[in-house]
Amino acid sequence: MPDKFITLNNVSKSYTRGGETLKVLDQLQLSIARGDFVALFGPSGSGKTTLLVERIVNLVLEAGVPLSAVAAITFTEAAASELASRIRARFEQVQAEAIAAGDPARADRCRQAVADSDLAAITTL
Repeated sequence: MPDKFITLNNVSKSYTRGGETLKVLDQLQLSIARGDFVALFGPSGSGKTTLLVERIVNLVLEAGVPLSAVAAITFTEAAASELASRIRARFEQVQAEAIAAGDPARADRCRQAVADSDLAAITTL
């Protein structure tokens, strides 16, 4: 059996928009093996970018993959810009959490990722 790198069990996510609750993930089950290539498709607001940001942050912080080795391809320049911005913001958030938790090694890995944020190949087709 391949080495599972990411496993999601019973993941649910909802957003409230205009007084309406939109359920975008309902009891999601997902396993991704180390080395797998993954494509995400779905409507706007379905959680694609959130999932991709977490995958990239996990690759860098947990697997030691340099951000310069990450590639993410989107369909529009706006989507690529949004993804790059959210990745950087997530590293900054995790860095602040690591500092607050007294984890200087994790904070330093986040600081390096922020410094390297322009090295990731985040682009369009």
